Amino acid sequence: MKEDLIFLLFIFSTTQLLGLYVASNFLNLINAGLAEPVFENPELASNSVIFFSLILLSTFLILLILKYFRIVLRGLEALAIFISSAFTFDLIFLNANFPIGIIFASILTFFRFFKPSTITLNLALIFSASGVAAIFGCSLGIVPSLLLLVFLSAYDFFSVFISKHMIYLAKELSKDSIFIAGRPAKTKGKISKKEGISRMGGGDIIVPLIFSISALRSYGLFSAILSIAGSIFSLFLLLSIGTKKLIKPLPALPFICSGALAGFLLSIIKI
Repeated sequence: MKEDLIFLLFIFSTTQLLGLYVASNFLNLINAGLAEPVFENPELASNSVIFFSLILLSTFLILLILKYFRIVLRGLEALAIFISSAFTFDLIFLNANFPIGIIFASILTFFRFFKPSTITLNLALIFSASGVAAIFGCSLGIVPSLLLLVFLSAYDFFSVFISKHMIYLAKELSKDSIFIAGRPAKTKGKISKKEGISRMGGGDIIVPLIFSISALRSYGLFSAILSIAGSIFSLFLLLSIGTKKLIKPLPALPFICSGALAGFLLSIIKI
């Protein structure tokens, strides 16, 4: 179980730092007038309501697809990995003179589906999540981002403890390894279903990163780093509890987002 904790912390931390770097480059493009944020006015609080509504709609559609059109999920995952990772690669190699994003994203997507392994699964998650978080984090001011944090944390709590549909969703998606982080299998190659591989959802990684990137956009690098540090520490505490005691599934977002918020508030006090 100690391996689970270390590996999940590594995946989470790597994605946070890579996402911060990608977002920094994206913000430079926005400030230079070479790119546009998703929302025309990132400071509007209504942006968080729109974003949250889209997430609810997406969750509903995924539940329907899982029940009636499961095969479609593979195509949707491939498309999501390709587009988001291409965005990430393009921003990592800004000065490349050839379409490096398309090339690397194509390679990553190919290996994800035709050479599936723990490594390809988690690499796809890291590069995809970094790009998604950078896009939306740079498009939200700190207030709408904070509201989104509250909305999604409350929703995570409700969907795990009350409606329980998030538990069902996590189990079903884990069967196909769609945007789920997991520790390395003990055997080489493909992931074995017989091995107790601990997992966490991509949303648990992306949402706090969106907030940290919003902090970067509004308050600077110091606030973003402390926010990320807070989320990593909170995840460490959560995983430590989970590995020591056999407890029922817990909503991760309230814990992780509380840490991200605490780190951000600490940075404001220091400023």
